[in-house]
Amino acid sequence: MGPATRPLLIVAFLAVSLGSFAAQTDKPQPTQEEIYISKAENFEHPVTLPRDVVEALIEYVSDGPYFGDYVKRLRMDPDRLFFATEAHLAKPNEVDFIVGGIAPLCAANGGFFWVVRSTPKKPKVILFAAGNYIEVLDTKTHGYRDIRTIWPGQWQTRDDVYHFNGNEYKLRKEKWVENNP
Repeated sequence: MGPATRPLLIVAFLAVSLGSFAAQTDKPQPTQEEIYISKAENFEHPVTLPRDVVEALIEYVSDGPYFGDYVKRLRMDPDRLFFATEAHLAKPNEVDFIVGGIAPLCAANGGFFWVVRSTPKKPKVILFAAGNYIEVLDTKTHGYRDIRTIWPGQWQTRDDVYHFNGNEYKLRKEKWVENNP
């Protein structure tokens, strides 16, 4: 199998996995919006992040052990740190953001994603996850859409599903799938 066929296999894997996951979920609540984002691609509908959302992201990232120095140096130019799209995770009239990291805020073989709930009072990072793909699912937990990340490696692919716990997203299901040669 050549590198050109791998993306097709990943898409097929996602379609089958999503179907089986949706069948196992108790009460799926369908929505009209589907977001599926790859680290290798820009978001289909990129947006410029509001300043308060950028500040929430910079504060969150700066507090972590990995990115603090980079963020401090690039703080004045957030377009060199993040790319983003809008999402409606709870209600159609509430705008949240899915944000991807730009080097150095990503790994060589994968990406980092943040989900920011934009509230009138203060935006809050409610998920930090690693992967090559992030997908907003149709199912909901505590009123927020579930989120899935996938990180294909050389030998295995990690498939994680996150559920909202009323305050933030937490890992609900972690699955490792062997990659067939």
